[in-house]
Amino acid sequence: MNLAGSQWQVEEIDGDPVAEESDVTIAFTDEGRVSGSASCNRYQGGWDANGTQLELSRMAATRMACPEPLMQQENRFLKLLGDVRHYQFEPDGRLVLETADGTKMTAVPQPSGQE
Repeated sequence: MNLAGSQWQVEEIDGDPVAEESDVTIAFTDEGRVSGSASCNRYQGGWDANGTQLELSRMAATRMACPEPLMQQENRFLKLLGDVRHYQFEPDGRLVLETADGTKMTAVPQPSGQE
């Protein structure tokens, strides 16, 4: 499996399931860009992988207000995303992103054609 050209639906952020009414996605382009939905706002930045190491950089997000529980989830997701240092693919196809302190996010492949 390869990150380039892949799209993911985030299922868990640090062991907590993503709120049902929200959409948290990550898309990695072949050109080294990363983007997606953080719960209610869109984000984008750059990515670079070397082996299982992953660095996300120049992250920026829109700043629309949304219900407080979603804002809390979004802020947590964006903070963790900026701290990601490693990734791995699980045997079941899930993507696990991990920060230097061991905090993890898991995602499943997103069906193509969805944003």
